[in-house]
Amino acid sequence: MHDYEPCYYRPDGTRYPKGTEGLFEWAKDFEDMKKRKVRVSRLWWGAEVSTVWLGINHAFHDDAPPLIFESMTFYPRRWGYAPDMDRYSTKRQALRGHLRMVKKWSDPWQAIQAVVPALLEAAGGWLKKTIRPAA
Repeated sequence: MHDYEPCYYRPDGTRYPKGTEGLFEWAKDFEDMKKRKVRVSRLWWGAEVSTVWLGINHAFHDDAPPLIFESMTFYPRRWGYAPDMDRYSTKRQALRGHLRMVKKWSDPWQAIQAVVPALLEAAGGWLKKTIRPAA
């Protein structure tokens, strides 16, 4: 086991300097939403696929390439749930992954399978309380 030291990477994949100098340089870049946002797509049923640059290595393995981009699918705000997520090493991989996720979640059957459980959960169990099996 070793001590984990966060590794910060620029959007082009080059590493920031170690220590506080790199941390502050990453934080300054991370504040810029134009640098952070790679692509956002709104789907026909109200969900969004969002792909962003994180800049912090999320691989957590010394022998793995740094994972510094992330795509997530978000349900409409009222449901507050993200059913899908993936991470990438390069901006090119992130853009491809974004398009795959948009295609996946644009499929009506995929959306229905995701939406129905979310709606039931959002209803707070109302259906379970109201509809009881016949005795």
